[in-house]
Amino acid sequence: METTIVHELFDNAARSRFSTRLRRGALALLAAKFFCAAASAVNYEVYPGSAYYLTQLVDSVSYPYVAQFASGFYYHPVGFGASSDVTLTTLQKQIICDNFSSSFAMVEGDMGNTDPNADLGDINTIAGFGLTPIAAFVNRPASNLAVWRQLVANNGALNTPSYEMLAPHVVDNYLGGFNDPQFDYARANMLVPGCAGSGVDAPVYLYRTTGSFYQLVIWDQRDWTVAHGKKFNYLISPNNSTGQQLMLDTKYLVQSLEDNGHEADVYGVVLYGLRPVDLTPETTNYNDVVQANWTITGLAYYLLKHRAGEPGTLDLYATSNGVNYAQSVMAPVATNAAQIIPFAPTKTNQFTLTLTNRSAWLDYAGVLRARADSNSLANWNVTFQIGTTNITSAVFSATGYVFLTG
Repeated sequence: METTIVHELFDNAARSRFSTRLRRGALALLAAKFFCAAASAVNYEVYPGSAYYLTQLVDSVSYPYVAQFASGFYYHPVGFGASSDVTLTTLQKQIICDNFSSSFAMVEGDMGNTDPNADLGDINTIAGFGLTPIAAFVNRPASNLAVWRQLVANNGALNTPSYEMLAPHVVDNYLGGFNDPQFDYARANMLVPGCAGSGVDAPVYLYRTTGSFYQLVIWDQRDWTVAHGKKFNYLISPNNSTGQQLMLDTKYLVQSLEDNGHEADVYGVVLYGLRPVDLTPETTNYNDVVQANWTITGLAYYLLKHRAGEPGTLDLYATSNGVNYAQSVMAPVATNAAQIIPFAPTKTNQFTLTLTNRSAWLDYAGVLRARADSNSLANWNVTFQIGTTNITSAVFSATGYVFLTG
């Protein structure tokens, strides 16, 4: 007896300006029952913050989802200092920190190439407001390995690992990009114990417009970082992107990284300059659809939703001999009789699986994952394929088969 599952992937039938294709969702096939489970994505961290306009973060009513579910607050020292647009009171700073349920912070460091003590004051400052520094993301890291090693050790003494931050618009001036001998120091820095990894300050506008070599520089750095057991940290900022283009550029970035296999482990979302970009609110009603806003917390909201999904937005069904099983079951449970696939025990059973994104704004990347009781499958030969490509082993793996490209 044999059953073959042939599956197809379709774009969202009801596209909006912010939904151009199907992206990520987790699917499961349980013995003779199947359902589309909660959506999932690369389990990246998300830290929103800003150097300016921080009074907008005092009242969390305008960003409740991000306040609750963000990995933490991205602490840019300028935002809490006298050089910001407004000098915050101590109470305002405390309220902002208290708004983030996770109680963690990513601290922007800047050693100015030479000072191994440069981050200590900022780490202690944010800790003083009750947030645990999860790491320091160090701008202008030292090219002197001994100096960098000392900074990592100093930060580590405060239980704060260090990422080194590079600027792709500088790196891409060199013929070899990230792999150029000019950046031997950056690779050596990453191997220092206590260095969490590396990352980039790469505005989404530059990622979209600068060219393929700029992107390749980022991909190479990310791949080298991950290959050496470290994390890759991407700092999203607007540069010249404003309004709806800011959201479109952010989605372009995230999709590009994922589709080409270079996804980030951490996203900071930060406003660096006095640009016409608000921090809040996190959502907007656009075309009568509540969706992520083109604000700093809106970008974080998109990233969190892209990672975790929204209930009731993915429609998975099976088709065999002209009959659709479980089509439009948008809140599936394993006990729903409509989701039972009738296998005939005396012949080959073939089904086509169709996954449709019915969200009006959110993008996903499909993940097909199957589980089965080995006793139940003892007399069955189950295969999954796309066209003539057999993907059975991937579908039955712990991570499933991921639909990213195409």
